Amino acid sequence: IAQLVAQEIPDGAVLSLGVGSVPFAVASMLADSDIKDLGCHTGTISDAFLRLFQKGKLTNSRKEVDRGYATWNLAMGSQELYDWLDREPGLFRPSDVDYVHSPERIGQMSNVISINGGVQLDLMGQENAESALTRQLSGIGGQMDFLEGAYRSKGGKGFICINSSRLTKDGERKSNILATIPGGSTISAPRTMIQYVVTEYGIAELSGKSLRERAEAMAAIAHPDFREELMKYARENFK
Repeated sequence: IAQLVAQEIPDGAVLSLGVGSVPFAVASMLADSDIKDLGCHTGTISDAFLRLFQKGKLTNSRKEVDRGYATWNLAMGSQELYDWLDREPGLFRPSDVDYVHSPERIGQMSNVISINGGVQLDLMGQENAESALTRQLSGIGGQMDFLEGAYRSKGGKGFICINSSRLTKDGERKSNILATIPGGSTISAPRTMIQYVVTEYGIAELSGKSLRERAEAMAAIAHPDFREELMKYARENFK
């Protein structure tokens, strides 16, 4: 998944990385690539950004907002991360949620790349990022703000990264891409806010597509065990 996303990120991109293994893997791949002049405007600054800085990739030199500074609201990571923030405060522009999460401000920058995870998505592209049915798993955080900001950004891209399936405690495989989000589950982000969905089987680009086109694109990146069933549902229900 990380490899697919990393290939979509251009020189000078401004990164907003959510918390989790995929954003860190993307950062690690970028750190070892030929990319240059990346920027940071993110809710949470983490060791992923420290790795990019150590490899000379994080310069913030092309940002239209806070040029030369890494902008963030919250720091969460290793002691090495906190030491870096303490040692070189002149590199950073920490601020409150209203400043950092403003979709209007994010949209003033070019090539904003927002990378977040989810729990489930349906064939229309609606996303549940918070619950297992009615059981709360997490909060929405800044995901909606950065998805909208990436949409507004010239060249911006918002990615929802998710494993196509999961195994239950009993060893049964369940799809994370569903015909419909189950009743009682949250809808964290509406379909109109989702640009790209990424699984280990590819990228579904949803912007500008009809419901039928969206459904077929989502089914195409589902786990092979469920792909035919989802494609059949898409063709029968989306005209």
